Amino acid sequence: MEVSVSSVHSRSLDLDDEVDKLLLVLPEVTRHRLVPLLKGAPALLKRMVGRRFDRSLIHRWAETGSHGVLLHTALVGASRYVTAAWLARFFLESAAAKRGTHLKKRHSAQRTRGVK
Repeated sequence: MEVSVSSVHSRSLDLDDEVDKLLLVLPEVTRHRLVPLLKGAPALLKRMVGRRFDRSLIHRWAETGSHGVLLHTALVGASRYVTAAWLARFFLESAAAKRGTHLKKRHSAQRTRGVK
C-alpha cells in the first residue's frame, strides 16, 4: 500500500497518524532505525514515496529545509543519520507549510491518553 503526501488534504490533521500511514510500506524494524543521511536515505525514500531523490537534495533539506521546515537528523561522530519516521514527518510538515495547512501536533501526554 503506497500513500502519497498529496493525499493529505484535511485542514487540521493529526501528524502522528499521518506519519504512521506513510510508514506502512516499511517493515516495523526499519521505521526508527538510524540510517546514514546520504547513503541510506535515498533508498528509504524510494520505498516510501516511490521515486528517487538526489543526495544533494536530501542534504539541502537537512541544512536549509523546505518551506521553513528542516529535516531532523542526528549527528553521530562526523556522520549525519536520519530515520524513516523523521523523513515522513518532514514530508508532511513541508507539504502542509507549502499549502498553509495547520497540522495538529500531540504532546506525549495526549498520545498516551489517546491510547487508553
